[in-house]
Amino acid sequence: MLKSTVLGNSRTHILLIPGGPGLSSNSIRAFDNLASSYQLHYLDLCGTNDTIFQISNFEDICLHIKSYMEKLDGKKFILGHSFGGFIASKVSLLTNCDGLICLATPFTTEALNAAGDSYTCKQSVELNNSEEEWINNPSDKTFKIWLSEYQNLYFNDVCFGRELIQKDN
Repeated sequence: MLKSTVLGNSRTHILLIPGGPGLSSNSIRAFDNLASSYQLHYLDLCGTNDTIFQISNFEDICLHIKSYMEKLDGKKFILGHSFGGFIASKVSLLTNCDGLICLATPFTTEALNAAGDSYTCKQSVELNNSEEEWINNPSDKTFKIWLSEYQNLYFNDVCFGRELIQKDN
């Protein structure tokens, strides 16, 4: 359900949780350069980056991360990107961590509504068709195609984003 990739050997840990849906830790690997000062724990949630997919709920995911975090010695920080920020904030309430970092997490109703409005405004025929294809034929391949059609809803660099999604496991 949870896979971690660890970089660095510091006793100060940062657990990194990617956004979603469908984004693995590969989408936030720009933090690799922090491994010279911190031990980085890139967490992949069920179904991403070759982890086994199983139906799970928000609470279960948070409890798995809490359990993982409690096994670490030293200072512990948790960083969540986008939807990962919701998970990170919940885990920070469940366990004793030294800090919480949330990047681009739409915590307010206004922010969530703005994200929904952005999705609606930027819907393309390709995005709608790929969503319908995934609904009719749910698979890793059709899900990747659907996510890659999000274009600048997910990534500023559309070509980079599409390639990242298509290559991600």
